[in-house]
Amino acid sequence: MALSRTPIQLDNESLEKGFSSARSAVRSLFKDSLFVTGNLPNDKRNELDAVGSHLVRCLDMLDLESMEGLSLDVWHEIRDELSDAFHGNFYSNDVVALEHVVTKYNIPKQFIFDMVNGADFWIRFREFKTYDELKTFTSNLGGSAMACAVPILETVEPDYEIPALKCGQAIMMTHLLANCVEDIKANKNFLPLEDLEKFDIEIHRLKMRQEIPKLKNFVRYYCSRIEKLFYEGGSLVHHLDYDGKRTVTSLLSVYWRMITNMRHDPDCILNPEGVLSKRDKLSLKSRHLLGMEGGIPIVPESDKHAAAH
Repeated sequence: MALSRTPIQLDNESLEKGFSSARSAVRSLFKDSLFVTGNLPNDKRNELDAVGSHLVRCLDMLDLESMEGLSLDVWHEIRDELSDAFHGNFYSNDVVALEHVVTKYNIPKQFIFDMVNGADFWIRFREFKTYDELKTFTSNLGGSAMACAVPILETVEPDYEIPALKCGQAIMMTHLLANCVEDIKANKNFLPLEDLEKFDIEIHRLKMRQEIPKLKNFVRYYCSRIEKLFYEGGSLVHHLDYDGKRTVTSLLSVYWRMITNMRHDPDCILNPEGVLSKRDKLSLKSRHLLGMEGGIPIVPESDKHAAAH
């Protein structure tokens, strides 16, 4: 996975190519939730795509088969390319766009590198022994991605980092639980081994979508863990300006609907069509387009809003 070392000139053309490439990467992976940014100006969507494309690149790393030295080599190549970009030397248009956004909004660079570190952990070990390891992984990837996105969405309240990390972490954990069967079929089990053992969940039966006696208990147990993270991070929406508030509220609504469906019908994770029905997707999209997003318990009442009424 060697990276090109041909320097790229920093100009408007390379920046536009970077945004275009980022847009394609994001649309290929997040097509079912793209509607949540539909209320944003085009330049904001481009900037979010630059961060999203970096997340996609890190998620792509999860498909790498671990071999001796491979993880370390890939980690160094990507880290070096990012470090070069942050010092003004560019070798890909995607990184041109990412560096532009990071600099424009003064996004802490550590969040960018944490996403790479999270992916690197997975391709080194390809398993999580404990729930704490899974939490660290999802915080590095999902949490850091959300923390990078918040400044683009415009903050109106300081100290957004912790709720942003919790929100991103909860979203990614929801995704991993909802898609665990497909991941396992692709030889990627993100479920902690100690929890699988605790609930007598046999991987080969899950892979074959077979009935498992304690699956309902396992899924509901995980939903309760993820719900706690959502409640801890739901206040993030009150750190955002109007359009950003709408975008994040709709995004949280998508994943809260997934949690709700899995809690009510744990066996839905075995459904090849996914845990969200076509009706669910249409409903969530319609509510956003009509400005009716929200109404979910994980977003607390704003003290300022309550005082005004």
